[in-house]
Amino acid sequence: MALSPWRVNPLISFDDLACLLAEVDPTNFEHRYNIDDDEIALVWKWQSTIMGAIQAERVNVIGSMSVKDWRDNGDYMPSGGQGLEAYDPKNDCVHAQLDKRSAFNWLKALDVKDDEIPEALHPPTSIKAPKRQEEKPVHHRSKTTYLKLIEALALEAMGGDMPAEPYKAAGMLQTILNKHGLHLDEETIAKVIKEVQASRDDRDSVPY
Repeated sequence: MALSPWRVNPLISFDDLACLLAEVDPTNFEHRYNIDDDEIALVWKWQSTIMGAIQAERVNVIGSMSVKDWRDNGDYMPSGGQGLEAYDPKNDCVHAQLDKRSAFNWLKALDVKDDEIPEALHPPTSIKAPKRQEEKPVHHRSKTTYLKLIEALALEAMGGDMPAEPYKAAGMLQTILNKHGLHLDEETIAKVIKEVQASRDDRDSVPY
């Protein structure tokens, strides 16, 4: 699915916000195409509501705001916070870019639920890497069992006689592993051999 610019742009125009909240296509509203009177009235209602939020400094205007009577062919005239009480969406056009995050927070402050707020207004969510699960140490009894199995297999592979020198035994086992397409470095094998020998010594030291 293509990423929508609505989702990543931090700004939204005054009219687009009203249309988004009214669930009306902005193009249809602008050209009064394929839109009924009830939908137009709903957009006007949202425009008045948004203007009230701007006046109350709940929704932030980024840059300047300009307003003109749509019946006048003149340019948009800059407008400050004063005098906007007379704004009439039926006659006045607003040119302004609004901060989407402030619009989202304004709706949240009105107890609008997240799933009722258009997705385009939701702030981007950061994707957190899954928390790495800490490796639990092998239980002593399990480790002893593993070492016994390794010792038995090593003895079987080496004809029942394991060299006392760990690296000599490691070299022999490495050759056997390589024959079966398995690869471990000598240092790793020698370390395991040392653990096998230590486990055997502990076992032999236990009086019967």
